Amino acid sequence: MSVERSRTDARRAEVSEGEDGRGGDFPNERRGLTSENGNVGLELGEVGGGNVFNLEVELQQSTLMCTRTRYKFSTCMFLMYLYKNGHRVLNPTFALAIKERFEMPRASLRTSDATMIYPLLQGYCHGTLVEPLLWDEVTTDIILEPIMGWKDAPMGPSQSKISAYRSALCLLFKDFNQMNKWQSLSPTISTIVNGWKKQIARKRKEIGVDVERGVSGLPFKLYGVLCRHLASEDQSGPFAWCYASLLWNLVCRNDNISFINLNHIKVKADHLMVYFAQSKSDQEGKLSKYPRVVYANPMNPWVCAITALGIFLACVTTRVDEGDGKMPLFQGSQEDSSMRFGKNMHKALAHINLEEFGLEGEMLGTHTFRKGASTYVSSSGIACPPSAISLRAG
Repeated sequence: MSVERSRTDARRAEVSEGEDGRGGDFPNERRGLTSENGNVGLELGEVGGGNVFNLEVELQQSTLMCTRTRYKFSTCMFLMYLYKNGHRVLNPTFALAIKERFEMPRASLRTSDATMIYPLLQGYCHGTLVEPLLWDEVTTDIILEPIMGWKDAPMGPSQSKISAYRSALCLLFKDFNQMNKWQSLSPTISTIVNGWKKQIARKRKEIGVDVERGVSGLPFKLYGVLCRHLASEDQSGPFAWCYASLLWNLVCRNDNISFINLNHIKVKADHLMVYFAQSKSDQEGKLSKYPRVVYANPMNPWVCAITALGIFLACVTTRVDEGDGKMPLFQGSQEDSSMRFGKNMHKALAHINLEEFGLEGEMLGTHTFRKGASTYVSSSGIACPPSAISLRAG
């Protein structure tokens, strides 16, 4: 036993010394660990080396920035309402910061000015925390008071709008480590909000208002006509055509197309395989190893994603980074690509007689492709299995 232990200690001491003579139980700190097969693993940080675990920061960063951007307006609108009405639940220090930022009377503030409050909340992860609320004084009626008028509106808000408001405030409580307080209020808030949703639905039924919300699905015939118009554009044609064809054939959300990387596109036999590292329905990337397969359409090249992608890549002059080819398919930020395609799409729709398809321009958007493609594959002559459609468009 003692001989074996001495051998183990000797090996440990030999490895611990390393090239720089440092000791310790983790010999390859900051250099990566090499496994038996020669692969380099993850690095181990040093205590005091800048990798100190911060619980508050990690909790805040557990929510993606894109999600925070969606909730930003609802959070700021709530705080703006409290400031304009002089609610005592608003932290006086935070209220003073708002006053200094706007430099105008409270009555002059508009709802659109609410987003100017958001920078005051961004110091949380930098040690300049300013509590926006006096958390012990927050009650259910204070949270729901700003949206009381929603349920009395003729059309009423969409259910997603109400849910987004509630989720935004939940995130606010989470960021400031007040989840215990939120959990004490959440059951009552959910009961009241669900009652509002029932009242709004009943009102729509009695009044007979249009219940269709959001964008309409894109018919396949209109998709083909739109692709022809997009491809005919001189400068942005290849980009818009490729973007639209990928939206339709991959049956995915706009965010997924904007973030496609050249390293996520593979060629196998007669088809393409496109991988999504993350999606709205797969936040942790557990399904990222399963590709979405795209085949060519030689009978109708206008709706062929492979044709559109090939022409787009032939027109791109940006050099792919040497080595691993890690470069986004569409240059610029995700928001820039999305807005650029939206403008090109509506420009092309202006030259199409949408009345032939029973649609209006306001009824169409980037999400139209996903709705239209999923409807088409489930109702065409050779319908796909529902499970396959769910996996593809989920």
